Amino acid sequence: MLADLVAQNVFAGRNTEAMRNIIALYVSDPAFMAEYLADATNERQHERKIRVMNEKLAAAGVETPAAPAAS
Repeated sequence: MLADLVAQNVFAGRNTEAMRNIIALYVSDPAFMAEYLADATNERQHERKIRVMNEKLAAAGVETPAAPAAS
């Protein structure tokens, strides 16, 4: 996942910020999230996938949350 590479400091300088912007753009797209969550067969899996995604985004310094947990 691109967020993992950003978190591992694979990119430098302006490239890091560019990658963060690309990640934020993709995860804010409802179609991306629908596809990412498509294989979650129950609420527990859905919440886990969202939690894992948000942890990866935070580690990469991306402020856009993947999505709120299901309520």
